[in-house]
Amino acid sequence: MLRRTMCWLVVAARTRALSTSPRRLADVFRERLLFEDNHVLVVDKPAGMLSQGDRTGDACVNEHAKAYLAETRNTKFAAAAHRLDRPVSGCLAVAATSKAAARLSKAFAKGTVDKRYLAVVAAAADFKRGARACLVDATRTRDDGRARKAEVRRLAVLEEWAPGEAKRRAAEAAALGAGWKLAATEYRVLATAGGAALVEVALRDSGRRHQIRAALSHAGAPILGDAKYVSRSVNQSEQRRRRGCDADIP
Repeated sequence: MLRRTMCWLVVAARTRALSTSPRRLADVFRERLLFEDNHVLVVDKPAGMLSQGDRTGDACVNEHAKAYLAETRNTKFAAAAHRLDRPVSGCLAVAATSKAAARLSKAFAKGTVDKRYLAVVAAAADFKRGARACLVDATRTRDDGRARKAEVRRLAVLEEWAPGEAKRRAAEAAALGAGWKLAATEYRVLATAGGAALVEVALRDSGRRHQIRAALSHAGAPILGDAKYVSRSVNQSEQRRRRGCDADIP
């Protein structure tokens, strides 16, 4: 039994080494590359790929980018300018130079970059087509190396976000205690069908860990397939619906 276990460990180690070889990392990045110039790369990050390294040791976007740049430009610098949660796919900007990294970091910090997201959620009662609102929350996460759920306390639901709200709402969040920070999440319902809704989401004056996932879940509209922020019963119901087995049978 011990010998069999050791054999599986050796196979797993070899498979991992093959999947993280510089050539393989570069190939994966090249396949997902949407744009590049001398300073910036934009990649379509697939669901499952890390934006930045974590305790799993799995290859992240930076490692893929560095392998690609080493192969194509013989350079070693690469830095993701922002992040997407591991289960999320989408466009990710990667700086190819330190100067670009500083400028992108400044742009994201100032909020001059407009980031928009699409998500399919379990439609809450007020998630009708065309509905829109800004969920103003206080959120807190524990940074202990584990991907823990964010705590959320709703401060307000606004028709739209006004820049002048930021300072006052941030003070409200901070007044809740250590670690609480403002998270403003604006959404618009694009379409609904079968108990689900397609929503467009934008972050306003904030970008907290798991912000969109936590805010929508707290609003009663969790992202379908999100194992962390949606109940097992909702995910199972969605799986049955996809198989065409969600009909009511008398």
